Amino acid sequence: MYRIIHVLNDVRNLGNGIINAALDIACGQAMAGHDVTVVSGGGEYEELLRTMGIRHLFLDQKRSPGTVLKALYRFNEIVSAQKPDIVHCHNMTGTVLATMLKPFHSYSVVGHLHSLHQRSSKVMRIADRTIAVSREVGNEFIKLGLPAHKMRFVENAVIGSPRYKAYGTAVPPQLDQPSIVTVAGMFQRKGITELLGAFEAVTRTVPKASLYLIGDGPDMEEFKRQASALNSRDRVHFLGFRSDFQAYMRQGSVFVLASRLDSFPLVLIEAREMGCTIVGTEVGGVPELLNYGKAGLLVPPMDVNALGDALVTALTDREKAAELSRGAMEDLDRFRLEHMIRNVDMVYSELVVAPRVVTAGAAPTS
Repeated sequence: MYRIIHVLNDVRNLGNGIINAALDIACGQAMAGHDVTVVSGGGEYEELLRTMGIRHLFLDQKRSPGTVLKALYRFNEIVSAQKPDIVHCHNMTGTVLATMLKPFHSYSVVGHLHSLHQRSSKVMRIADRTIAVSREVGNEFIKLGLPAHKMRFVENAVIGSPRYKAYGTAVPPQLDQPSIVTVAGMFQRKGITELLGAFEAVTRTVPKASLYLIGDGPDMEEFKRQASALNSRDRVHFLGFRSDFQAYMRQGSVFVLASRLDSFPLVLIEAREMGCTIVGTEVGGVPELLNYGKAGLLVPPMDVNALGDALVTALTDREKAAELSRGAMEDLDRFRLEHMIRNVDMVYSELVVAPRVVTAGAAPTS
């Protein structure tokens, strides 16, 4: 078994895909018997980590000169006490700290490339190995200069995640039907502008359709202003971040993710597990995730007309919708947590010749 430290900015429960994916890995590793510590700025998921027998140690990684020096000192204390085999970094600052201290310790550094839009993640080239969440993401970073010989591909997986202990139990208010649901951060890169335009076109063919947008973010007010100018504005519902978003997905007629840029979004795995009729854009690892159209309709990004046509098809063509729903639920084993953990272990095995026999201890008090 391995002694592992995961480094994140924080562990807040705000629907952040990077945090959720990193926690799924940490929890899956703990379930597999590894000795796991998470180092971050803290947050609501600390309770989950405790229930999983995972240590959480606080580390302020804000990027100011004084804070960075304190973080370097604090991180040295942590790795000296924990003696990890692997420091698995899900952020840039953690990768730099771990690499700077590596000559004084005996661990290897793994950097995890979760997102295409954070091009600054190319700093992870200094890690001993980099993990990309899809081939598309990995190949894009190789073009940016990350060494191909260090790159490994491990798809995200969420099925069986302890984050979903209440999975399927929440019941939302009854949705107006037919309903289109999206779960996404309220960022321009998530294609919300195009989705609103496409929905306006949808209502000309399906006038009773409703659109539910679940998520929060800095561009929310701009999207609300755009929606207020639509003829269909009364059928557009901004719900903000909701921890029970799966219940809305389950009741929706169609699930859509209209991203302009994305990597390997966890929410599409969740939609597939529920057998949703899915519409997605051909960006990043989305085509891989949707089995190149077998598990969901694919449209070009930022193409309002194509997106609108696909949504109309998904809403009105019952045979096609049923076919997509069946396709979504096929080949789901690759998205099970234990499958991802085995693949991550294979990356670690390239760096650690003889994993130690470890016994999980109590969390340090410091």
